[in-house]
Amino acid sequence: MNEEDKKRDKISAKNYIVKKGDTLFSISRNFNLPLSLLMEYNNLNAGDIITLGQVLNVSKTFEDEPVKIDNSGIDVVKTASPSSFAPYWPINGNITKYSGRIQGVQIEGSSGDYIQAVSSGRVIWYDSFKGIGKVVLIEGDNGFDYLYGAKDDLNVHLGVKISAGEKIGRLKEENSSIIFSVFKNGKPLNDISKAPR
Repeated sequence: MNEEDKKRDKISAKNYIVKKGDTLFSISRNFNLPLSLLMEYNNLNAGDIITLGQVLNVSKTFEDEPVKIDNSGIDVVKTASPSSFAPYWPINGNITKYSGRIQGVQIEGSSGDYIQAVSSGRVIWYDSFKGIGKVVLIEGDNGFDYLYGAKDDLNVHLGVKISAGEKIGRLKEENSSIIFSVFKNGKPLNDISKAPR
């Protein structure tokens, strides 16, 4: 291996070049790196957009050790049994499949309904999302990640620890709804019946 190849290997061990279809969330999961740290390493804020070909730092240290990526099972998402989830949905209401830039379900609610966290975890992302409203991503203590989206206010802050059943928002308008998604290893669960209910 010549010096140029060695230099390229050292760079690739701590950097990642954004490819088509990448998101900060998927990159953080592929490198087993909390989203908050990936954003910190790259001086990114919630709502910042990454671009094709952008170079991101994915290593906490700048040592010469390569980043280890666990690609086992990357195409298959195993779902947990329903009993491993909390016994409720974020709100009670009519549930329909949601298809758009985010995969999940849309749950209809009523004015005054509280939105509750289905699992304990930590808020790792909170921002506005076009077409949905406010979106919060909670990294669950059980290995799943939970996305809640609503036009109404969600009352959370980055880095805050959330308990299962804790009220994280409230629907303000009649005929309001939320978007709810569950992720494992950066991939949305395909079988929504395995999601918390």
